[in-house]
Amino acid sequence: MEKDCSHIKIQQNMVNKIKNGIVWVRTPKCATSTMSIHLQNFCEHKKIKFTAATEHGSMAPTRYVNLGHLWAEDVNWDVTIREKRFVMGSIRHPLNRFLSHYKHHLKENRYKECGNDVSKFYLRNYHNTHFESDFRGIDNYLTKYLGDIRKIKERYDFFTVSEYFEKSLEKLENIINYTFDNKSLVENKTEFPLIITDEFVNLFEERNKDDYELYDFVIKNYGYEK
Repeated sequence: MEKDCSHIKIQQNMVNKIKNGIVWVRTPKCATSTMSIHLQNFCEHKKIKFTAATEHGSMAPTRYVNLGHLWAEDVNWDVTIREKRFVMGSIRHPLNRFLSHYKHHLKENRYKECGNDVSKFYLRNYHNTHFESDFRGIDNYLTKYLGDIRKIKERYDFFTVSEYFEKSLEKLENIINYTFDNKSLVENKTEFPLIITDEFVNLFEERNKDDYELYDFVIKNYGYEK
């Protein structure tokens, strides 16, 4: 009986892609600060060039890894596919990501008019507030960053998932042949007990259907489904 070696071929293909560079669509508030540190350590160990974590919005050259924030519209997908670069994204449950981002803005003394009443803030501002300079409105944020769900599978080789961060690192270790130190997620210590009402959650779920669909798609198609 012939031995099925398809998984070995797939892994070797991934290793070759990584040698061509890693394009990381780094979505804010998805455990990406911690992931950036891990990736930098990996690059330094493997002697792979990388762009700084503070360098945002530009696609890195061939054989580089970008550590700064990047969104799908910054990526030249024709070049990425032609050069067979390894593409990874980072994702988080939509509501968890939004709440974390709101806490971040409070910490930075922005949007203080509602304080810890995130429900009031969302009900007043979901249609017209910028959480990022590129985006008007604060809904379907993951989809805006990562791109059309219909193109996810053909574009992305791997995803980190905040709710499964340790598992994400373990899965990536198997691809890149590198062991990450201390796989625990560094939690944001910002203490803002938020007021979360059913009205807010229901409206958020209704208005963020694309993000929920994208999150569920990644969980099911990138090895995180239990």
